[in-house]
Amino acid sequence: MEDFNEIEDSEKLIESEQDDEDIVKDILDQLKPNKDETSEADLEKLLNRYEKNKNDAIVEDKIEHLNRPTETVIELTRLDLNRFDANLLRGFRQIQYLYLQDNRISSLQIDFFTILNRLKYLDLRNNALVTLPCSICYHECLEILLLQGNCMTRVPKEIGK
Repeated sequence: MEDFNEIEDSEKLIESEQDDEDIVKDILDQLKPNKDETSEADLEKLLNRYEKNKNDAIVEDKIEHLNRPTETVIELTRLDLNRFDANLLRGFRQIQYLYLQDNRISSLQIDFFTILNRLKYLDLRNNALVTLPCSICYHECLEILLLQGNCMTRVPKEIGK
C-alpha cells in the first residue's frame, strides 16, 4: 500500500511542476509570513544566488566524468546557462576548445581569459553577451572566437593590437 501512495505522490508532484522562480518565491512566502518584510532587493539577491548555484550544478554535472588533467575539448552547449564561472574549469589545464554556444550568457568574468589561458577556440555564438573582458587582449593562444548572435555593440579597442 505504501508503494502505491508513493507512486501517487510522485504523480501529483509531476503534475504540479512549477518553474524555478516560482519555487523560490513560494519558499520566501513560507519563510516570511509578512510579505512586506521581503524587499525586492532581497528577492533579487536570492534569485541571483539560486541561478548561480543552478548554473554551477549544471556545468559540474556535465564535466564530472571528464579527465581533468588531459581533456582538451569541453562542450557546454544548449544548457540554458545565463552565466558561466570559468573557475569550475580550473582543474582542466589543457582545455583548447570550449563550446558555450546557444546559452543565455550575458557576461564573462574579468579573469575568464586568464583562467582559460590555453584556449585556441571559443564558441560563444547565440548568447546574450554585450561586451568582452579586456583580459582577452592578453590571451596569446586564442585563434578562433565565434560571437555571432550576441548583443555586442563593441569589443575592447585593444583587441586589434
